[in-house]
Amino acid sequence: ALWDLAARKAGVPLHALLGARRQSIEAYASLPYYETLPEYMNAVERYAGLGYARFKFHVWGDIQKDIRLVQAVQQAYAGSSFRFMMDLEGVYDYKDALRLGKQMDAGLFLWLEAPIDDTLLTEYGHLRDALDVLLIPAGYNVYSPEFIRSAIGAGAWDAARFDATVVGGISDALRLLVVANAAGMPVDIQSWGHSLAQAANLHLMLANERTLYFESPMPKPAFEFGMHNGDLLQGGRVVAPDRPGLGIMVDPDALE
Repeated sequence: ALWDLAARKAGVPLHALLGARRQSIEAYASLPYYETLPEYMNAVERYAGLGYARFKFHVWGDIQKDIRLVQAVQQAYAGSSFRFMMDLEGVYDYKDALRLGKQMDAGLFLWLEAPIDDTLLTEYGHLRDALDVLLIPAGYNVYSPEFIRSAIGAGAWDAARFDATVVGGISDALRLLVVANAAGMPVDIQSWGHSLAQAANLHLMLANERTLYFESPMPKPAFEFGMHNGDLLQGGRVVAPDRPGLGIMVDPDALE
C-alpha cells in the first residue's frame, strides 16, 4: 500500500518508480486442478485460444498418473511452439521426483516446480544434478535472504520463486531480488491470485530483467472480479496498467 501511495504521489506507475525498462511480459496459463487427463489436454487447446503458448499443470501427485500426463503432452505437442511447466506442490519424495523428472523432455517442459518440499535443499541439489529439466521451488514459504543464500550455496534451484504479497511486501521482495540477482539467479516471481495481487507482482517483475514469465491463473474472469481493469492480457503478454501506483481500479458496486 505504501509503495502504491508513493507511486501515486510521483504520478507514475509503480514499475516506473522501481526503474523498469519494459511495459509487458510474456504470460503463461496456470491451469487449475482437473480430475482427468482429457480435461488437461482440452484446457491447453481452450486457453491457447486466448493467446497463451505456455501452460502450467497442477497435477495429481500420483506418479503413474503424472507420468501419463507427461507422455501425453510430449506425444501431442512434440515439435510445436507450445511449452509447459508442471507443479507438484511439494508432495513427492526424492525417488518419485527423480522418476518423473527423467520422463520430461527438457525441450518441451520449461521447468519442474516444487517436486519435493522447498526446505530439502540437499535433495534439490541432487535432483538438479541428475535431471535435464530445470527445477524451481514452490515459493509459498515466507523466505528470508538467508534462506535464498542457503539455496544458492547448495545449488538447489535453477531459479528462486516468491510472491511479494507473501514475503512481506514490495520492500522485502526487493531485498530478496538483490540477493538472487547478485548470484545471477533468475527469479520466477509469483502472480497467482486476484488482480490486485497480480498487479503488485507484475510491477515488481517488470523491474527485474531475470523474471521471464507472468503466471496467469485460470479461469481468468474468476480472478478479475470486482475490478474495472483487471484484464491485463494482450496478445499473450501481460501489460502493466498505465495509471499511477498499482493502476488497478476497484469496482465498488460489483464488490457490494
